[in-house]
Amino acid sequence: MIYKDKNEIADLLAEELAKVLDETWLIVPISKEALFFAKTISQKTGTKFELLFIDAISCQKNIECKVAFISEFKNSVFNETIRDAFQISNDHLSEALKIIHEYKIMPELEEYRGGRIPFQIPNEIENILLLDTSIETGFKMEVAIDTIEELGIEDIYIASPVIPVQMFDLLEPTVEKIFSLEKVEFYTGIYDYLEEKEEESIKELEKIVLR
Repeated sequence: MIYKDKNEIADLLAEELAKVLDETWLIVPISKEALFFAKTISQKTGTKFELLFIDAISCQKNIECKVAFISEFKNSVFNETIRDAFQISNDHLSEALKIIHEYKIMPELEEYRGGRIPFQIPNEIENILLLDTSIETGFKMEVAIDTIEELGIEDIYIASPVIPVQMFDLLEPTVEKIFSLEKVEFYTGIYDYLEEKEEESIKELEKIVLR
């Protein structure tokens, strides 16, 4: 299905999530790109949201190819297939992730939260909704799930506008439920499902973070 624009997707996703969201839920976008959807869902449901910082290491020859991910809490995961294909050692990846964490994630976190304040879950929260624009490999979501579990929340849900069947089948056993507008066999990116493909600028996304 082709949607008019990101606003239509956000509205439809908010309509679906409004059936379950309440004050015991926290929406957790795991990328800046997901902030637009998080803000819309928050406004329409009255549910709070908070960004969880996660970043990745890309292959030198292809920046779209992610080798490993790390969260602001230093939870990490390696894409073993890519790691082995490029013969990258675990020690090398671990060292690179430390650099990403210290010199990329932490400065962003400090800017957006007014200091090196870690992601926090309010006491009243019982359910976490992990939200991302795209789930292409599942590794970033795996890091997010591990991070939230270590913070003591067991009831974890996932939301993504359009999700590949393979990723749905992979992640469904690890969470309570996955919310999406549709599952597809072949996925090439969320903007390929929009008539109007204009993407948010970095400045627009930063305004959402600094709301």
